[in-house]
Formats: sequence, structure tokens, C-alpha cells
Amino acid sequence: MQLNKTIFYFFCIMLFSIQTASSQKLPPFDTCAKKQGPQIVLDPPVLKFGKVSVQNATASKTVKLYNKGDSDLIITNLRVSCGCVSVSFKSGKNKSPYFGIYGSTPGWKEKIAPASYAELTVILDLTDYPVSEGIQIKDIFISSNGTRNPELILKVEMETIK
Repeated sequence: MQLNKTIFYFFCIMLFSIQTASSQKLPPFDTCAKKQGPQIVLDPPVLKFGKVSVQNATASKTVKLYNKGDSDLIITNLRVSCGCVSVSFKSGKNKSPYFGIYGSTPGWKEKIAPASYAELTVILDLTDYPVSEGIQIKDIFISSNGTRNPELILKVEMETIK
């Protein structure tokens, strides 16, 4: 008999808990989650060319540009700090022209969907630009609608040798 009373009280408490929980008005799940917007991430975060000969000074490397956010990332400009560097954007079959110190053409923009990536091809050409021997650091400026970094800077590092 004692066991029956215990089971009866258990079911009464459970029924009361369910009724109380169902009467509360909770917001929908998707409104509870905080939107983060587009998030730009580079891989690698610094582009290292290593040792580059001044006499034979043409090299190329690729960087992946990820959108780790929850909405479209719009790239609005690519610009470099030195005429010896140029950069191109590639997403799927679409490839932009190479951009230099003046950046992309007015109105140019490219989209990267959430959880997707594009590639930046960086070309280093020291043949027409006299540089001294030693460590060189150049910048690539990536303008976007990213919520954390609207203008991200990709460092391009090299050591120029004879």
C-alpha cells in the first residue's frame, strides 16, 4: 500500500510540473540565439613567402578567406600597401582581376556565404621595385561587412636576398 501512495504522489508532482511548464510563454528558440553576422577569418593569418631572391623575385601564394558567421560576407575592396604586391579574389568559378595599391574598381564586391570560403591569390613581383635586402613586411587590406573586422589586414612577410 505504501508503494502505491508513493507512485500516486510521484505522478501528481509530474503532472503539476508539466502543467506549470506548459503554461509559461517562452520565446521561440531562434530568437534566443544571438546573431553574430558575417565573420571573416584568414588561413593562414600571415602569408610567409620565406626567402625571395631580388634577381628572380616573382612568387605566388594562396590564402583562404572563410566566412565563419551566420550571414553573407560581402568583400567590398582589396588593396595592397606596395606596388610589388597584387591580389586577386576567387570564389567558385568567379575570379577577379588583380588589384594593387589603388584597390578594386568602384562598385566591385563579392559574396561569401556562411560556412563557405573564397581564395585570395597574392603575387609578389620585385622585378620593377627596388627593395633592400632583409626582412620585408607588406600589407593587404580586405574591406568587408564583417562585424568584428570590417577592414582586416593580411600581413605578407618575406626575406629578400641577392
